[in-house]
Amino acid sequence: MKTMPPLIVIGLTGPFCSGCSTLARFFADPDEVDKEHGNKLLKKLIKRGLVLQDSEGLEVNWKNVNKIISDKLEQYEQIKSSNKEGKILGKQNNFEEEKKRIFKELGRLLEQRESLKTLPFLAPYFPIGEPHLFRTLLMSDIIVFRSLVEISQGKSSEYKEEFDPLGKDAIQKIEKEFSSEAEIQNLKINTISDFYNEISKRDPNGNLIRSFTVIHREVRKLKEKLMETTKGKETEILQKFGNNIRKCGDPFGQGIDRPSQNCVRLAQDMEKVVDMIYNSGEAAFFVVDCLRNPNEVLYFRQRFPLFYFVSIYADKENRLQRRLKDLMIKNANNTNIEEAKKEFNKVDELDSGSKSRTEEEKIYNQDVTKCVQLSDYSINNLEDLTDEEDFLYDKLLRLVSLILCPGSSKPRKEEVYMNMAYAMAVKSNCICRQVGAVIAGEDDYIIGAGWNDVARGEISCGLREVYDMNQKIHEPLYDKVKTQIDNYMKQHCFCFKDMMAKIEVGKKLDKALQCTESPEFKHLKDEHKKNIADLVEKANLHQLEFCLALHAEENAIIQGSRIGGQGIRGSTIYTTLQPCTLCAKKIKQSGIKKVIYTDPYPKSEPSIFMNGIDLEQFEGVKPRAYIRLFMPNLDKKECQGLEIGNIVPGFDFKSGTYLFELG
Repeated sequence: MKTMPPLIVIGLTGPFCSGCSTLARFFADPDEVDKEHGNKLLKKLIKRGLVLQDSEGLEVNWKNVNKIISDKLEQYEQIKSSNKEGKILGKQNNFEEEKKRIFKELGRLLEQRESLKTLPFLAPYFPIGEPHLFRTLLMSDIIVFRSLVEISQGKSSEYKEEFDPLGKDAIQKIEKEFSSEAEIQNLKINTISDFYNEISKRDPNGNLIRSFTVIHREVRKLKEKLMETTKGKETEILQKFGNNIRKCGDPFGQGIDRPSQNCVRLAQDMEKVVDMIYNSGEAAFFVVDCLRNPNEVLYFRQRFPLFYFVSIYADKENRLQRRLKDLMIKNANNTNIEEAKKEFNKVDELDSGSKSRTEEEKIYNQDVTKCVQLSDYSINNLEDLTDEEDFLYDKLLRLVSLILCPGSSKPRKEEVYMNMAYAMAVKSNCICRQVGAVIAGEDDYIIGAGWNDVARGEISCGLREVYDMNQKIHEPLYDKVKTQIDNYMKQHCFCFKDMMAKIEVGKKLDKALQCTESPEFKHLKDEHKKNIADLVEKANLHQLEFCLALHAEENAIIQGSRIGGQGIRGSTIYTTLQPCTLCAKKIKQSGIKKVIYTDPYPKSEPSIFMNGIDLEQFEGVKPRAYIRLFMPNLDKKECQGLEIGNIVPGFDFKSGTYLFELG
């Protein structure tokens, strides 16, 4: 039996229509199980003349790679010498810009050459004379599969007209094909439920794979038909089924609610599918699309040693236009634009997790916002780009190279400063969120850093417990919040800001209801006056003026002013969270010219207050993977010695194969 290369799993997440499917198809199209059209990443390498493929396998086209670099280096030397000779006097500004542009492109080419050195470790995923070992799987396909299992057992969903007829038709086709396949019959698989019960078993003859191929094909067809017949409502239906599975284990919501147990049920099913395909030798490099729940991400991290989580970002307007374009193509321009926009906003809101109010709902509902925070690598997809674009190729080649050979690429300055900001963030004792910020001057030296925490001499919320309050250790604070701490355990910490918001907003709402005498408010007054606390809780209001802490951006700016020096005018601030409106005004007033952030701030519109300042979403390696991807296992000198002697542990450079399975 052939030795399989290491099992690698890349998970994808991002807001609705951000481009996850586009990125996934760069590795393998989920509809091309036979893989006859190949891998687009490899195609791009060959098309660029960087890699050669023949009957003996893959090799880097070093002659062409080095020529490209030599040409660019010569161009760079020419522009430097032309300035020395005084040939471009009077054009100094244009010269400096062109010099920087050429040097930046030279740096990209040199980095690409280093990434190409990892090709021997990538080549085993393209076995000679066989299909490649990449496979794209979708969590939404698992949701449909689980729904078909329930329908096959006689259950009905709440979408009896939209989904159930399509489901019954798919089951009929699947089980008809099962009955005609002798190999499948050897496993005694007659129904889709039989397959689900057998999926975890060893399958040396590949019969389970044959069954899965049949199911996968019909599931993909069902989703296409569902999109056509519901005019874009298919995502909402699958969202509901997925949330139900994570809540009670049943896509139709007919089970017992046990979210703490069922929240990873879909992830467990996907794990079984991945293991089945890997053990059969069909694939070793998996891309799992549509990860929408943070508990599923954490489960994958525990189960797959080489799991990397990638988030895709695109602004809402761009995503909406992509959705409308896709619907018009699918429905032959027979699309109600206004209805499609409403459906998009509804799906996007459910996707983001903003509709989850209770802690239980947060366990089983989709929450892309939290998933993005957990990602290892972020990619910006800000244009209407296709998977053939060079921008995507460069980013994916870099990621794959770093996974296969940590340290094969060096962190860019944005990655260095952002991960320094995250190092600041973990110092925070805030119980709501930990934020860090770093300010880099125009010459790229650090001139300020900070995290969100209380002023010197004060005790943070994360170190102050209800027990302390009851002992009146912090008596001024206790007098303010003593009516709010009864629902907490004595060893719990609490957020002073949230408690004060409930108290103060409750007072204002009560006063407003008491003052109004208008007839139209009478019903509201009588019905809700006794439920003001519940109203405030549901409104989820946060008033920053009650926060005891300074924000990370404030602390970074203050540090720069306390230490003194060159000042922060014209600098760039890197922050792990998009600045709130209060910090946005301070950033503008201080003269900072650029803000780079990772996660969006809830209910914040900082761009209103930062006119004239560049506001940029961070892109690159994030802290959970920073050391893992950039810290080499061995120094380059040691690696080169092992390659020369062909004594790399676990890998044979001459045959280009792994010597033992690592998956």
